[in-house]
Amino acid sequence: MITEDEDGNRLEYLARLLEVFAIGDAEGASTQATTADHPVFCTKFILDSGASTHATGNASLFPWLIPVQQGREVRAANGHQLAVRGFGPVVMENFRVNNVLYVPGLTCNVISLSRLIKLDYNVMFSRSGCLIKDLRTGEIVGNARLVQGIYQLDRLEIPMDRAPAVAP
Repeated sequence: MITEDEDGNRLEYLARLLEVFAIGDAEGASTQATTADHPVFCTKFILDSGASTHATGNASLFPWLIPVQQGREVRAANGHQLAVRGFGPVVMENFRVNNVLYVPGLTCNVISLSRLIKLDYNVMFSRSGCLIKDLRTGEIVGNARLVQGIYQLDRLEIPMDRAPAVAP
C-alpha cells in the first residue's frame, strides 16, 4: 500500500486522498474547497466497482442536463444520501459517456463497472491498469491507469445511443 506521494510527503498525501474521496455536508453541498476542486480531479473519472451508476458533482462537464424530479437520491460511499439534480452526457477529449448523474456534493467522478458490463463491455484488469472492450464490435473503447490503488480512466468512448443488451 502506498502511504506517501512521489516526494515522500506522507501526511500531505493522506490529506489529499481524504479530500478526493470526501463529500460535502449532509445536505450535499460542499462547504469548502478541496483537492477535488482542482481541474484535474474535477475532470478525471475513476472506475468504481461499488457504484451502481455513473455520476459526477461537476456540472461543467455536461453540455446539457436533463432535470430530474426532486427527491431522487443516491447513497455515497460514506453512507450519506445526496440529491440527484439531473443527468446527461459527459463529453470531453477522449471521453464520451451518456446517462451520467449530476450529484452536487459528490467530489469524485465515477464510472460504474456494473453499468459497463450491462452495456456489453468487458473490463480486463492488469497490475498497471485496465482495458475496456466492446463485446459487440471487439473494439477497445477505453483504458485506465492504476494510480495509488485506483483505476483512473484516461479514455472511455461509449456511443451515446448505447443500450443494454437484450437477453435471448
